[in-house]
Amino acid sequence: MGNDVFWEKPLTGSGWTHSNLYRCATETGAYQLLVTLDITDTVYTDEEGISTDWYMYSYYDEGTDVESEKSDPFQATIFYCSIGDVEACTGAIYTDATTPSTLDVMMWIATATEFINEYSGRKFSSNSSTEEKHSGDGTPYIMLTNYPIQAISELIVDSATLTLGTDFWIADANAGVIECLNAPIQKIEGEAAGHENISVTYTWGTNSVPGQIRDFAACIVAMKALSAASMTSTSGGAVKSYTDGDVSLTYNDGDTIASALIANYERLKALVPQKISVAVGGEN
Repeated sequence: MGNDVFWEKPLTGSGWTHSNLYRCATETGAYQLLVTLDITDTVYTDEEGISTDWYMYSYYDEGTDVESEKSDPFQATIFYCSIGDVEACTGAIYTDATTPSTLDVMMWIATATEFINEYSGRKFSSNSSTEEKHSGDGTPYIMLTNYPIQAISELIVDSATLTLGTDFWIADANAGVIECLNAPIQKIEGEAAGHENISVTYTWGTNSVPGQIRDFAACIVAMKALSAASMTSTSGGAVKSYTDGDVSLTYNDGDTIASALIANYERLKALVPQKISVAVGGEN
């Protein structure tokens, strides 16, 4: 999917005609010019970029061949879809001059990413290492906050370090479930909830955003984009609306794209992984 990179415009009347975007694999390495864009452009999709890449930008005046100092290094924020994904949903092309604009769409992509994080109770991002505390609930299962599980570095239960394969196994890596093999993890009697007698250090995540998460995010943003476009539409017809919590769509009656988006949104929402709240069984 690459990286969506965006930056600030220079002050009006500054005289700059273009922006230069640079990329490097490390923060302090040698940055190479990636692309030169019109000064009105503040968003670029780096299709070959990866989550660990670093960027700088500068302003450039074509007439005088003068370039400003480069910005401080920064990394692209990991969003769950790109402007191109949204355009594929709506059939529209977004620029700084359209309604909505590229900046509007980027802001909605950021909002949709956060919405999905809150809805699913996790983040769908590149591999990260995390230490978590959990409390025994009388079952042999530990439900981790983040998943899929890539590796368990350390599992401590009641001050004892457990061994993978002997004392526990990863029952469901995709759902973030660990099962202790020898005995249930007992609640500590007399302790309040949250006594945290379990400590887990593990690596989790994916190398790329899962397809259904990307599609779900693009669908949410496309609904916002269509709503904004319908406010300036002169096509007539009855105005209809769809609302599901914080997600909404206002559209003209008979808009087949809007109807398809609503159906797709409901289908994809049902597929988004939710935190498992019941014990998982199975043969060891």
